[in-house]
Amino acid sequence: MYALLTGLMVFHEVEDYGEVQERVGEGEKAYIDPRYKERSLAEAKLIEIIEKCHAYYEQDRPSIFEVVKLLWQAIEEVQEGSIY
Repeated sequence: MYALLTGLMVFHEVEDYGEVQERVGEGEKAYIDPRYKERSLAEAKLIEIIEKCHAYYEQDRPSIFEVVKLLWQAIEEVQEGSIY
């Protein structure tokens, strides 16, 4: 989802995938420019979902099924807000 939002891979400056895994395992999160929240409702919704997935404890993170549901809800909200 980060790549969809930013067009970049998580920790794009790191070439060693093992280091990326280590950083994620230590709880480090990739930087998301706060301006994305203001650019569009779709981007703001995607950030909300990403942030839910970044919860430290596994039991606090949504399951894949919950993520899919959140994505569908976001699509509906964006479509309701768009002008045809």
